[in-house]
Amino acid sequence: MAKPVHVAAGAPAAAAPVAAAPVASLAPSAALRWAPVAALIAATTWFAGNVILVVMVDLLFKQAPPKGSEFVSHEAAGSVFGLVLARWYLLSGVGLLVPLLIAAVVAGARRRSALGERIALAAVIGAGACHLYGAQLLAVLNPLLADLRVHGAGGTGPGWDEFNRLHAISRATMETETLLLLVVMVIAAIRLARAPAH
Repeated sequence: MAKPVHVAAGAPAAAAPVAAAPVASLAPSAALRWAPVAALIAATTWFAGNVILVVMVDLLFKQAPPKGSEFVSHEAAGSVFGLVLARWYLLSGVGLLVPLLIAAVVAGARRRSALGERIALAAVIGAGACHLYGAQLLAVLNPLLADLRVHGAGGTGPGWDEFNRLHAISRATMETETLLLLVVMVIAAIRLARAPAH
């Protein structure tokens, strides 16, 4: 039979067992939950704007008279579209690229970020690079076209060759940018569809 244990008077009582510290919640932070939403909104708006401009430019030049016309010419249509495109580059660069990049960094820079989020971050960076390069090309193309409208020989000559070369690069750059935005949209939409309900 076990002997009873007597605690001497004045002796400190045995310490009570310490409860284990609560484990931090593994639920994503508010920033991580909203990052795909912000990315999807910004990428969709940017993508839609690019698509509208591409469709608009095709319609514009189909209706414009041939190069060298004396009235509202092909070159005039190009000048109008160049100004519209310049405004769009500024608007999308400031209002869409910045929040999209922030959202992609928040979602993709985590230590345990999924492969899709890293791909989305790379796509955003690629789209941003295309956007900046396209803006630089546009800054050369618009003044060049304005000069060719005055001194160009009816759409032919070395100046026009250079313009056509840069224009082709500019269009390919914008198309690449738009495809990268589509990648971001798809990944953000999948991420939202798979997100657990809270």
